[in-house]
Amino acid sequence: MKARLTQVMARMRRCVAETRRDVSPRAAAIRARASFERRGRCLSSFSGPGRRSAPTAVNFSLLANRIPERRAELAVCYTPCSMSNTLPGLDVIVAGHEPHLLRKFSNRKLGLLTNQTGLTLNGIPAWEALGKVGFNILALFSPEHGPRGVLEGEIASSQMEDGTPIHSLYGATKRPTPEMLQGLDALVCDLQDVGARFYTYGATIFEVMEACAPLGIAVIILDRPNPLGGLSVEGPLIETELMSFIGPAPLPVTHGLTLGEMALF
Repeated sequence: MKARLTQVMARMRRCVAETRRDVSPRAAAIRARASFERRGRCLSSFSGPGRRSAPTAVNFSLLANRIPERRAELAVCYTPCSMSNTLPGLDVIVAGHEPHLLRKFSNRKLGLLTNQTGLTLNGIPAWEALGKVGFNILALFSPEHGPRGVLEGEIASSQMEDGTPIHSLYGATKRPTPEMLQGLDALVCDLQDVGARFYTYGATIFEVMEACAPLGIAVIILDRPNPLGGLSVEGPLIETELMSFIGPAPLPVTHGLTLGEMALF
C-alpha cells in the first residue's frame, strides 16, 4: 500500500511539473490583463505586493459574450499579494481612495451582497461603513450560510432591525429576482473568498451578474485578496458537463483568483 501511494505521489509531481512547463502563469496573466484592458471591462482587478486591492467595476453589457478562451487564461492567472500590505476594497472606498466612485454612487439606490466577512480593517460591517460615506443601502443580499455565516441548508429571506430587507441567495432562488432588484441603481458585493473552486461565493456573484445585466444595474465588487496568496494554481479543471453551483466555471481546485478577477470571466 505504501509503495502504491509513493508511485501515485510521484506521478502527480510529474504531472504538476509538466503542467508548469507547458503553461506560464505570468504570461497567461499578462495576456488576460491586456485583453481586459483592451475591452475596457475592468476598473482595476490585479493586486500585487504593496498595492491596494481596488474595487472592480465590470461592464456587464458584455456579459453574454463570455469567451471560453478567456476563462482558460484566467485559470492560471498570477496574482501575488501581500496580506499585510493590501487594503481591501471596502477600506479603499471608506478611506476615500476612489473619489470618483463616491461621487458616482453616493445617494444612489444600492443593494449590498455581503455577510460576516464584509468588514473594514476596524471591524465595521460593510453596510454600516458604506452608509457613513453616503452609500444608500436599500436592500441586503446574503450568500450561502446567511448574513452571519452560521446557517445551514436553504435560507429564508429576512430583514434587519431597521426593516431593511435581507434577500437570501441560497434558498428558494440562488439568483436575485427582478422584484428583489426593483428600484436599485447598482449592487455592491463585498465577500471574502477562500481561493477554492467549490466555495460558492463566486457562483453567487455570477448569478448576481446574470440577473443585473438585462436590467442595466451596475455591479461593483469590493475586492479582497485571495488568502492563499494567488501564487499557487493546483488541481484539474472541472469538465464543462460537470459544472454546477459548486463548480460554476472551468477552474482548477486552487484557482489563484480573487472574486473580482473571477467576475471578469
